[in-house]
Amino acid sequence: FAPFFSPDSEWIAFFVGTTGAEGMLKKIKVTGGATFRICTAFAGRGGWWTEDDTIIFSQLRKPSTTLMRVSAKGGTPVPFGAFGEGATNQRWPQVLPGGASVLYTEHSSGNRFDFANLVVAPTAAAAKAGSAPKVVVRGGSYGRYVAMGTSGYLTYVRQQTLMAMPFDLSRLEPTGPAVPVVEDVSLAGVGGSASVAVSPDGTLVYLPNTNTEPARAIHWLSREGRTSVLRAAETHWTEPRLSPDGRQLALIETDKQSRIFVLDLTRDIPKQVTAQGGASSPVWTPDGKRLAFASDPGRGVSNLWLTNADGSGSPTRLTTSPNDQQPYSWDPTGKFLAYAEIRQNTARDVMILKVEDDAFRGWKAGTPIVFKGTVANELDPAFSPDGRWVAYLSNESGATEVYVSPFPGPGGAVPVSAGGGSHPRWSATSHELLFWNKGKIMSVPYTAADTFAPGSPRLWAPQDGIVGPDFDIHPDGKRLVIGRDDAGARQAAVYARDKIVFWSGFFDYLRKNVVTKR
Repeated sequence: FAPFFSPDSEWIAFFVGTTGAEGMLKKIKVTGGATFRICTAFAGRGGWWTEDDTIIFSQLRKPSTTLMRVSAKGGTPVPFGAFGEGATNQRWPQVLPGGASVLYTEHSSGNRFDFANLVVAPTAAAAKAGSAPKVVVRGGSYGRYVAMGTSGYLTYVRQQTLMAMPFDLSRLEPTGPAVPVVEDVSLAGVGGSASVAVSPDGTLVYLPNTNTEPARAIHWLSREGRTSVLRAAETHWTEPRLSPDGRQLALIETDKQSRIFVLDLTRDIPKQVTAQGGASSPVWTPDGKRLAFASDPGRGVSNLWLTNADGSGSPTRLTTSPNDQQPYSWDPTGKFLAYAEIRQNTARDVMILKVEDDAFRGWKAGTPIVFKGTVANELDPAFSPDGRWVAYLSNESGATEVYVSPFPGPGGAVPVSAGGGSHPRWSATSHELLFWNKGKIMSVPYTAADTFAPGSPRLWAPQDGIVGPDFDIHPDGKRLVIGRDDAGARQAAVYARDKIVFWSGFFDYLRKNVVTKR
């Protein structure tokens, strides 16, 4: 993946694999033949082959990594430079004409790429003259310099819109305002790359943004393995969470924006609860009157909020943090909210927030405490029905597995799943802990006196492997709300992205519409 040409167009470099054991940067002749290993590279995030036969590339390392430099003939990569303030990764480099500077995207983990920066840094030769990295654009990703004779433009993507601005290559700074030129360009929200390129003769080519997730109905799955339709209307939805009484279903609808809807199951009437987009992770309070959720109102960082489940009133902010946060579970008293937070140096951690409902002051949040915080990723915490235990995910073993620890502690982590697991859910009627693994819902029986003792994982119900990770268990313990993971529909949605747009005369458009300040 992420291929790029050599300067003479005789070779293509590309990345293979995403794990430390198999991740590599390789090259192959454009005429085919054998591949050649250049170096180890974990989950590559773009590269550029320079005129002096050096490759500058990015790889995804936890908790952070700068750009790397390696000889195109092979060798051991070395760091290219240093981070700017608050940044944790650098990616999608482009060596600018002349070879003295590198343009790249600098990003802080947990933020959307709409809030990344475009940075220009000197190459090794230029760095000796004392020049330093400088931010040229705040708020955008996948920057590319487009040369047009003696002048040029800087393009980048923000909110799936391709932006362009005149750019002075000698001074390394914009000379005019950014102008939107193409809407709905496909942008990888996880990686920050855009499906767009400009040829030297002025042809723009891009892939339009298309939702590759199929619209789905909502289904029930019984313990006998039978499915039935809960809601036949097909929409793009995710994160279903049943209310404590089982009469309502909160979910995120993603057709245009991520907004929370609550569906009355007795009348099949959905009600929009959040007005602003960017909402995620709805979590019912134990009394079923409110929903905690994550939202990023214009800042690019999701914090914790609370809103009435009937849509009345305005949401209440619970936290204000520079780190991305996602709520997952309330304890049965409604006083503790378990959530995950992306923190510097320790990736995702499980946090606990004490929340009080004061009759006069309203909802008030206390100081968060770290429940599980290591260099591994810990997330998706779920309180047990009695509040004595917290199930959560961790990749400390190298694979993402389900663990359980006592609350509030102390006590060690007890492994629950084997061979992978996610989305832990407790049954309210029996000693069962459910989780999702490769299209199936697994169940682990347990005893919990002074210690937590899990049994062996088994199928919760006969299934055909089409159950997606978006599921929740009904309070009666007898059925699940699920999204059927139809491989055929998913593949058809992917194939729907078969339209590539070519725009000739793009340079003429830039000259007329993206102008330098007088």
